[in-house]
Amino acid sequence: MQNCALYASAAPTMRPGDIIACSGTALISHAIQVVTGSPITHVMTVRQAIHAGDPISDVVVTQATMGGGEPNGAQSDPLGQVLASQYANGRAWLLTLAPSVRAKVDWFKFYQFIGACEGRVKYDWWGLVLYRLGLRAQVNPKAMFCNEYAIAIMQACGSLPPAGVGVNPREQTPQAFVSMPLFSACRQIWGPAGAISWGRAG
Repeated sequence: MQNCALYASAAPTMRPGDIIACSGTALISHAIQVVTGSPITHVMTVRQAIHAGDPISDVVVTQATMGGGEPNGAQSDPLGQVLASQYANGRAWLLTLAPSVRAKVDWFKFYQFIGACEGRVKYDWWGLVLYRLGLRAQVNPKAMFCNEYAIAIMQACGSLPPAGVGVNPREQTPQAFVSMPLFSACRQIWGPAGAISWGRAG
């Protein structure tokens, strides 16, 4: 019930472009922690807010995931369903995109990039292996892990500089991503009380 109350109170405040950061307890989450050293094991991007006046609508996120039996790679899912099914014993936080960052977003490019990726981009286990080995890697447009996909979305829509100028998405961990100074607030939306390190925009 506590999880439902946390999520229900936070969901109406979520807007496209906001980030959901998760810390899971499943085997795949532990594997990601070992490989990346990141306490945050997964990130998702809000794609669609709750429909005003529709009490049964849910926030929709886009994510690159193994999906717990769902299709492998970039896909859209109802956030409440993802949290209940994949993070029942985990934690999640809402990172609100700062107004100064949101002002840079080209929303046509935001949705265009997501549409081009979903159903086509696979989950990038190989990129995680290269990261663990300390090997520099170029972005692979056909395979991305979770934060790589979230960063690529921001680069495609203009809220972050492109990979050739700014950060290489494939060289970031989930924790490194949420520590970037892109956000104005952090709010826990799921699980036992806990705090994370996050980047506040200047």
